[in-house]
Parts: sequence; C-alpha cells; structure tokens
Amino acid sequence: MSSDYVRTRIVRLRVSGYRSLYDVELDDLPEIVVFHGRNGAGKSNLMRVPELVLEWMAGWSTYPTASKPQRYDWDSANRIIRFRESDFSRGRVPEMRIELSIELGTAAGTIINHVGAPLGRLEATVRIQGVGDGIELWFEKATLGDLPLGPQLTEEQLALAQRIRHELGNQSLLLRLGAHRDVAREPLFQPANPVHDGPSWFQRRMFAIHVAPDLAQRRQLKRIGRRLSELDLFPAGSEIELSPSEDQQFKECRLYVSVPGVGDVPLENLGSGQQQLIMMAADALVGRRPIVQIEEPEAHLHKELMETLARFLRTEAELASPDSPIDQLWLSTHHHAFAIAPTYFEVDHDPTRGTTVQRRDRAYATKHFYEPGPLWEALRSFANSAPRDTVVMHDSDGRPITAGEILDSIDGDRKLANDFADAATRSIVKGFRKQPVEGS
Repeated sequence: MSSDYVRTRIVRLRVSGYRSLYDVELDDLPEIVVFHGRNGAGKSNLMRVPELVLEWMAGWSTYPTASKPQRYDWDSANRIIRFRESDFSRGRVPEMRIELSIELGTAAGTIINHVGAPLGRLEATVRIQGVGDGIELWFEKATLGDLPLGPQLTEEQLALAQRIRHELGNQSLLLRLGAHRDVAREPLFQPANPVHDGPSWFQRRMFAIHVAPDLAQRRQLKRIGRRLSELDLFPAGSEIELSPSEDQQFKECRLYVSVPGVGDVPLENLGSGQQQLIMMAADALVGRRPIVQIEEPEAHLHKELMETLARFLRTEAELASPDSPIDQLWLSTHHHAFAIAPTYFEVDHDPTRGTTVQRRDRAYATKHFYEPGPLWEALRSFANSAPRDTVVMHDSDGRPITAGEILDSIDGDRKLANDFADAATRSIVKGFRKQPVEGS
C-alpha cells in the first residue's frame, strides 16, 4: 500500500435500541472486521446498521433536527427509510440512537471529487423515536471534519455536501453482499422478457460492465480471472478468463469461464460453489466500493473453496490500492476459514443485555472457529496417550477434567473438548512467545 494512500473505512459504530442491539459500541475498527457468533446473536443487525445510516444521510438536503424532526407514519417509514415498528428493541422504550464515524480516504475522494485526495472524517448521529402511529427521525450530528453539513455552508461547501449525499444515495461507498444462494439458473427456457426474466441478473450486469465505457471496471473483470488463477480455483494453473457475452439464441446475457483443459464453460455449468466464489469475487472487485460487507461467505463452499475465497478477500483487503478497491472488509461467519484477521469480534446474545460484542485475539480463537480435523485428531491422540482417569486440565471452577471426559466430549457435545483445545492453544502461543526467534 502506498504511504500516502488513506483507507476509506468505518472507524466507529455505536448503536442502542435497534433490534437486538440494546447498547453496542465498536471502536477503532481495523481493515478486516470479522464477526463470529451463533445464529440469532445479532451479527446481521451489526452489518445492516451502517448501510441504513448512509442511506438516511443521502435523503435530505437539510438534515432534520430535534426541534424540526422528520415525521413518518409506519407505512411511509417502511417504504422510505426501511424502518418498521419491530426494529425497535423489543420490550424497551421505542427509541434508537446510532453513532457512525467513517474515514473518507483516498478512494472516497476519487468517487466523490474525482481526485484521489482524502476528505476527512464523516460523522453522523441519528435518532429515531416512536410517536403515536409512527416515528420521528432527526440528526444530532452530521459533519465532515469540523464542517457541519448544513445550509449555512458556502457555495463550494454546499456543492461538496451535495456530491457526498449523491454518492451515498448511489451506494458508492459501501457494498453489502450475502452468499449467492441463488446461483445461475439453468437456461432451460426462452424467457418471455429477456430483460427481466433472464437466468442471471449477475450475468447481465457483468455483460453491461464488459461493454461499459468505464475502463476501471473492465480492467477489474480481467483482473479477477488472473487472481482466481493465482489462487488455483481450477487445477492446471493456467490463467482463467471471464468472458461476458450476449446469447442470441436464448436472448440473454451469459458469463463464460475459461476452464483450463476444458475451454469456455457457461457460469451455470460450474458447480454451485465455484459459481458462488466467482460471483462474490466479481461483486467485491467490479463494484469498486471501498467498504465491502459479506454475510456468511461459507454457504455452498467446500472447505478448500472457503480457504481460496478467504485468501482472495484477505489479499485484496491488505493491498488497499486503486487496483484493489477493498479498503475495509466486514465478514459475518461461522467458519474458522474466514477468521482472516489478527483479531475478531465474538458476538453473543444475552436475554437481558441483548447483543454483546467482545474483541478477541485470533490466536486464542480455537473454540470459536473450530471444525473437526487434524487438531481434533491430535487432541484425541493426546487424551488416548494417558489412562482415562488422568487429570489433563481444570475447568474455570477448578474442577479436575480427566482424559476420559475429553474423549467423551470429542464424540459428544464437544464443550469440554473445545475448552481443552482453547487451553492447549493458549499454552502453545505462550510457549512460542517465550522462545527467541533464531535468525537464518
């Protein structure tokens, strides 16, 4: 990454009163943000909030204030700002407050001003309060650096504020993706309306990019093929090429993938996991949004493809350059293959406190990102090496845990085995840290 390149990234997020987020604060967010937690813990809520705030910021030339809030009935709130009565935290006062801070770096400067100069810190605090049969919304704060984004600005400042709102409205800064569970459909019929009923909206979009005047997007389409080749998506190591085309026979757009040793293969002829990997990689790069969020990227993917996609995403996020447009990557996942940052955020749900988030060291994440494999077998061999009644660890209450209990746990609920794996990992990490590093 160039020394004068500044990442565009969400620096801070604090939410209270939104769904399961009774009161959650995330500060000093890194370039790769990984949320891990069970279903229903609140990961999707955390992912959704920044998108909503940026969308709301795009909606006004003059932001509503506490003295002059914007009033919505429930129907208009749902249609206009995508907010429903059920979005308030259940069982609590119907009030929501969100604080969002984003560093508008080099990429944001290019998008908004067409000049690669950072713009500074964009900060917003938005409030929503239930009132009768609807809500009132207002901004406590909306600033760029020390500059309030309000009507008192100079003409030049107003023009900048307008460009920022325009790009926020175009969703130019943040791209939110889910795993492509609906992969490319088989072209078994000729659609009545080729524009709207084609087998893949994704393939139409790739074709539109292929013929678009935006050279940067077209270069990214070619670059994806090279990157997938480097990551060994297909065997043989030859370069992969993505070729969008217009199929005159079926009146639809199709994306062909050059598979080494096979030739050009339509996207829908690939396995669903290969399709998903290609589609997510293309969305992440061709979309050219500096902040990319992906929910559960492991869906459809075999372990090897998970690791391939994880390497791809980590490499792109670490590069951070005009050629690699991902400045900040947000992932919500259940699988250890996507624990690709030095730290991760453990998300849990408490009946009284709602969603809780704790920042953890990746080195101690075994019990959270664990899947049966070589480590399980190593633990099993270790436990088997001693009589079943041998004490191998103590739990948090000081109770002795035997080798037999560990073996039973490996084949059962895995709770004790996870604790044992966590303790073993901590011991190994501490041992490494105590050892001097020998030079070659």
